[in-house]
Amino acid sequence: MARGDQGRVPDAEAVDKIGSCPQFSGGAFLGLALALLAGGCATKAGPVPYAGAERDVWSTAIRYLDAPGEVIVVRGVTRSEVEHRTYDGFPDALVDQMRAAPERPLRGALDLGRRVVLVPSADLDAMWSATGSTGEGWRAFRERYPHAEGFVSLSRVAFSAGGVWAVVSVSRSYGSRGGNGTLLLLRRTRGGWRVERATPLWIA
Repeated sequence: MARGDQGRVPDAEAVDKIGSCPQFSGGAFLGLALALLAGGCATKAGPVPYAGAERDVWSTAIRYLDAPGEVIVVRGVTRSEVEHRTYDGFPDALVDQMRAAPERPLRGALDLGRRVVLVPSADLDAMWSATGSTGEGWRAFRERYPHAEGFVSLSRVAFSAGGVWAVVSVSRSYGSRGGNGTLLLLRRTRGGWRVERATPLWIA
């Protein structure tokens, strides 16, 4: 699913941070402001709201990247790439929870409409450590996964106390000097999880 199908992502200038709860000003964000009121301010982190919620958020995050390729290769263990605890428009409590969460293996099918291959971190890292060269590492990767355009890494998901909001980081690496990482704020709707806010973490 392309980014445009995920709903409009608020501009950075349209997001004010009051305390640790995201607030949205302007008529364009009235619906989101009402949703915040209905779902409770995301100042407190909470448990996983339902079985499979983390997997659903991961699937939405990968679809947001709109990664090409017949096959999606995903690092088989979560890994956070968030260095700071404060990002404009993101609840501090959820960012803290995400950063502090222990790594866990990804299990279960991701809903992407394409073949997904979960690869152990050790296997991915070995491609580069064995060759000693970034370029040779990518050559080894493409020989093993010829239909994939790189691989995706995901963090643990942090949920708000009401189960309405979630924060996750997702990154895509696709070459010696190609890749990007993004921090996402998602809202749970009747149709599933939707990206409401995104901020870049790194670009290569």
